[in-house]
Amino acid sequence: LNAWFLALDMSNPAPFTVNDDATDNATTGIWEKVNPRGTAAQPEDDHSTTNAQCYVTGQTPVNGGLGDNDVDGGKTTLYTGIYDVTGLTNPEIIYYRWFVNDAGGAPSTDPWVTAISNDSGQTWTTVENTLASDYSWKEVRFLISDYVTPSNGIQMRFVARDDAVGSIVEAGIDDFGIRGEVSVSTDVATGEDAAPTRIVLEQNSPNPFNPTTSIRFSLPTAGDVELAVFDLAGRLVRTLEQGRMDEGSHTVTWNGLNDSDREVASGIYFYKLTSGKTKQERKMVLIR
Repeated sequence: LNAWFLALDMSNPAPFTVNDDATDNATTGIWEKVNPRGTAAQPEDDHSTTNAQCYVTGQTPVNGGLGDNDVDGGKTTLYTGIYDVTGLTNPEIIYYRWFVNDAGGAPSTDPWVTAISNDSGQTWTTVENTLASDYSWKEVRFLISDYVTPSNGIQMRFVARDDAVGSIVEAGIDDFGIRGEVSVSTDVATGEDAAPTRIVLEQNSPNPFNPTTSIRFSLPTAGDVELAVFDLAGRLVRTLEQGRMDEGSHTVTWNGLNDSDREVASGIYFYKLTSGKTKQERKMVLIR
């Protein structure tokens, strides 16, 4: 199954950071996540159809124009989070980028450079290094293994820079994602595990699913129970059950919404059952 491991449309806080290594020296046009105000060089709209947020090199001021907050005086660097792709076969990275460097003086002299790391940012391998402007959202897609060995420390960085006097440099990033082939278990407990003589958490069904799935579990005795969904980073997505429940079998449905009743992105999620000192968890895949 080829599925989204990670899909970020920038509608929610994304684990992206700026100037991690403290070497950036741009004086304006620093990366920020905004609903962009367009100019002749900066996009008016993000790439997504679901929201208006993206990362750009400096928000244009109200009533501003070309060059009012483009990259000046050096470089600015945007870093993704750090991702573990060791559970994926043939993982690939996809993102959309905007880059313009020919709208002012000294056209096409400032580069756009992206790089990938598989050791959490200790070393980097260049993916893109171009002087070509593209006044549109351009898709970039590649296999991680074409550049580095897939690992639990995958990270990317995006560098826009202005080294030439009078040049206009604008860049943007949106819809960053990781896809890969995943093996999904569809077995359910049988025999001794199927009997309510101990706590049993079964594989959700259907799996993969869209938009709802059922989760079944059994309790040998009545007790306090919590059943919750987490993303791959361990962040709580949705609490499905919390409180005292009777002994026996129970079925809970998850509709792919988080605790704020907003749809979550396609990808791999974990659901965890906690009762007393017992904790069990399983993996499931949501595909929209």
